[in-house]
Amino acid sequence: MKKEKRNKGYVAIPEEELKKLYYEDMLSLQQIADKYYVSHPTILNRLKDYGMKKREQRTSWKRRSLDYL
Repeated sequence: MKKEKRNKGYVAIPEEELKKLYYEDMLSLQQIADKYYVSHPTILNRLKDYGMKKREQRTSWKRRSLDYL
C-alpha cells in the first residue's frame, strides 16, 4: 500500500466522489472546491493524485466572445 504524504491541512476527497462530481455531474473545479471549502488548485491536485485528466474546454474564450457580436 502506497503511503501518502499528508500535511496538517490535507483534505481527503474520495476518488469515486470526485469522479462523479467532475465527470458525471459536470461540476467545475471551482464548484467542487467551494463544496469542500478548499482552493481550486487543491482539487486540481487531487485529480492529479488519482491520475484523472482534466476535461477539455468546449469553447475557447476567443470563439465565445465572437458569438456575442
